[in-house]
Amino acid sequence: MVHRLSVFDQADAAPDALDRRLDLSALSWEGVGWIAAALLAALVRLTQLTTWPLGADEARVATDGLALATGGTLSNDAWTHPLVVEAEGLAMFLFGPSDGVVRLVPALAGLGAIALLWPLRRWVGRGAALSAAILLALSPTLAFTARQAGAGSLLVAGSLLFLALLLHHLSQPTTLSAVATGAAAGLLLLTGPLGWVGLPLTAGAGIAMAGGRHARLRDLSGLAVGLLLVLITLSTVLFTRPAGFSAFISGSLGTLWREHLASAGTQWWMTPLVLVADEFLLLVLAVVAVWQVLVNREKLPFGTARPARAILAWAAVGTVVATIVAGSGADRYSLAVLPLVLAGGVGLGALVGGIDWAEVWSGRGLAFVVAVFLTFAALLSTFNTLGSTPATSARFAWLLTLAILILLVLVPLLLATVWLARRLNQPATGLVGLAALLVLGGVTLHTGVMLGATNVNRPGEPLLIGSTAPAVERWITRIERLSADLTTFTQNVQDPTGGHGFTIVLDEEIAQPFAWYLRDFPNLRVVDADEPATGTTPPDVVIALPEHVPALLGEHTDYVPRPYALTVPVPPSFAQPDWGALLASLTDPAQIRHFTEFLIDRQVSNPAEPRAFALVLRSDHAERVYGPTTETESR
Repeated sequence: MVHRLSVFDQADAAPDALDRRLDLSALSWEGVGWIAAALLAALVRLTQLTTWPLGADEARVATDGLALATGGTLSNDAWTHPLVVEAEGLAMFLFGPSDGVVRLVPALAGLGAIALLWPLRRWVGRGAALSAAILLALSPTLAFTARQAGAGSLLVAGSLLFLALLLHHLSQPTTLSAVATGAAAGLLLLTGPLGWVGLPLTAGAGIAMAGGRHARLRDLSGLAVGLLLVLITLSTVLFTRPAGFSAFISGSLGTLWREHLASAGTQWWMTPLVLVADEFLLLVLAVVAVWQVLVNREKLPFGTARPARAILAWAAVGTVVATIVAGSGADRYSLAVLPLVLAGGVGLGALVGGIDWAEVWSGRGLAFVVAVFLTFAALLSTFNTLGSTPATSARFAWLLTLAILILLVLVPLLLATVWLARRLNQPATGLVGLAALLVLGGVTLHTGVMLGATNVNRPGEPLLIGSTAPAVERWITRIERLSADLTTFTQNVQDPTGGHGFTIVLDEEIAQPFAWYLRDFPNLRVVDADEPATGTTPPDVVIALPEHVPALLGEHTDYVPRPYALTVPVPPSFAQPDWGALLASLTDPAQIRHFTEFLIDRQVSNPAEPRAFALVLRSDHAERVYGPTTETESR
């Protein structure tokens, strides 16, 4: 008779959690790669997440999210991106209002986009999907969208969710999959006005990737049901605001026309600029993917040639659309960057898959890889020397240095690299290309990590244009501390804790993000400079554009205005590019050297003055902040 252990006996017989063996043999290299991609994405997106203060658009989203969480009134802008506002409202309802919570939603969406690449392995291959995950984690543009409260990160995640569900539905069509695909399409539209642009791009790419697979006609009703169900449910905030659906349709489409389509082609060069400056790695890998699809198709995994062609077409069309569509911000650039990530994944996956890694880890392979890196360093040093302009007195030393670099360093390294390449049992081009991509990957990672740095001036970073200057939050903190020092015991129904007794007037044109940070002040007023009815009580603080200060102060003269940086400006070379000089620089070693330096330090030769705001303090407050020698005449 066999005695069977009960569930409780089995639990008692099982070893403790700390005594159990951890079997790592079941973890494949592919699994390690996906974990590494997720950790890399978290590093780039969560490091220094709140060092930059919220931008004006972020503050509007945060204000609407807080209003939704507390039952307040939403602004008209909220109905152009209901999904963003509702996600922010849920986060604030759970964790309270703060900059970290506001940016938690896009950060989680950015991490979720990594997971949404997993279902694409069936269509593009395991190597290409993993490579795309690594590239998505590295991409500065997509990292920036995940660090900014707004539609960008949800637009990327929504596009990938819709693509995965659409491909699943086209391969195994059912009514349930049709409803789920329609629901994903609705979520994509609810992310913002550019969702109306991203939806047809993603749908066309998915249909082309699926090839001959077509949905059944009867499933169109399921798609429509899922789409309308999500649109109506979320745009009305779970049916609590019935007018939300019509407000979403009119507001989202109206904003799409006014801000993106009516002025199409405005500053079209910004998208190519971002791709070259921040996504150069993706451009190189997209070229590799084109070569693999057109010339070396047999090296692609079985059944992935058609999806690869569809992704390349999506990347080309997406880049053109992102170039033409007006507007600024990473959400616009993501229309091109997302398909380029997938195209780059195809190129990188094919490149890595064609390398004999057993030989790479052997003595000859390692020696060749080291020689390639040393040759790259010697080439970079040679170009750096060629690009320098020595003085007349130092020309002989410059020529001597150049001769030593070429004859004693570069040429021997080139000869050694060629000699080692001939001893390999595989083409050396793959290893050389991979070494170059590792260098570009390091530069790309550096760019992504530096997006959160505020202690280094990087005026040439195009993604940061329009961001709120770090000094804004510091001065808001000074105002809050000063008010707390002077009005702590001034408690009332509107300010039960005290410390927020200052009367603050904000210029309507630059009200955000100041209104978000000063939301606890009950005597906060947003005023139109053309109608400056500031009330009978003289304000303690006025924050306005410098040219609006006289109108807002009126007859009050006992105030001290000081200008400070408000936003990161557009460099003149970005606002009005010199196309002739750009074309001539392609063959100028000095300009090539400057470009390589620009990729790292983002310095420009002629930085612009930032847009300024005036912090106007009452004279007695200014004396506490600036010292007793403060001027008291308004400026």
